[in-house]
Amino acid sequence: MQDRADIYPLLYRILSAEIWGKDFSLSDEERHLLPALFQEARKQAVIGLVAGAFIRRNIPMTPQATARLLMWTQTVRRGNIRLNEAVVRLASWFKEARIPLVIVKGQTLAQIYPDPLLRQSGDIDFFCGTGRFGDARDLLARTTGLKFLESVPIKHEEFEYEGVIYELHRILSIFPCKRHQKAFNRQMDEAMTRTGEIKINDTGIPVIGPTDNILFQTAHVYHHVFREGIGLRQLCDLALTLARYREETDTDRLRRQLEAVELLRPFRALCQVLTDTLQLPAALLPFPLTDQDRKWGKRIREDIERLTYFGRNQVEQDEKKSRRGIILRNCRRYFALTPRHVLYIPLEMMTRGE
Repeated sequence: MQDRADIYPLLYRILSAEIWGKDFSLSDEERHLLPALFQEARKQAVIGLVAGAFIRRNIPMTPQATARLLMWTQTVRRGNIRLNEAVVRLASWFKEARIPLVIVKGQTLAQIYPDPLLRQSGDIDFFCGTGRFGDARDLLARTTGLKFLESVPIKHEEFEYEGVIYELHRILSIFPCKRHQKAFNRQMDEAMTRTGEIKINDTGIPVIGPTDNILFQTAHVYHHVFREGIGLRQLCDLALTLARYREETDTDRLRRQLEAVELLRPFRALCQVLTDTLQLPAALLPFPLTDQDRKWGKRIREDIERLTYFGRNQVEQDEKKSRRGIILRNCRRYFALTPRHVLYIPLEMMTRGE
């Protein structure tokens, strides 16, 4: 198997070309890496973007390879079409019931990509404010007769309707420190008072505003980096959000919000990852970067490449044991970056029986 050190520079080059609309070419040596590169792109949940990059630029490939690329793009496109329809339907239910709603991640972020149908889809995450969870749950039970499949008691409940997985969130991210949790919950409730819209299938879909969205994405990415791994798809999301909404981002408020939940330094480290891997221009960042950001960015990048999307390179049969090992390892790796976050994790794990 090819070493990740050979694969990832090429993968980053292809992804940055795709999301920023640039060209790329392949050397003969790089062509030998393609089978391993496509495998890694699938683990990182970016195969639609990678396959689309080759097709859109008419990169010469064997007939068999071309057929696989077409199959991957068609699969991703079909999934997005299905989820776009589901998002529009969900928004209509809540609008009719006059219950506040925002769709987060997923299909709303896909709309800022050059080709929204090539961002690999997953489930549909939505939030109605911490005080409206019960109202939302009752509405869904009346409207669909659905049964909830899974519950993460303090975070969300999951259900399936017509083949689509939905997550109704009580809160939008988990923090081991109660003070940080309360601050973040308050920030997200405030975000519900300054929502915007993004068009999906010519329908306005409610979303949180750009500054709050950057805060939420940072919390989401760092949570998964710390606990199980995150995919390059989430890095593309954050890079495109920062670029698209640079002029609309309230940098002073963003700094205050990130500091209140001990995420300013992780955010800056993630920005360093984005400039190093996806060639996000430094001029589009809300804050200048430092040598410390480069140090922590390198560490986070190593873990993203090692674990891939939700830890697919490490989480095997004993999923609980594997994730516990990742968390404990990262308590050591990231203590100096987010000390309060780390100090409260053992208590959180004992409380949940981990």
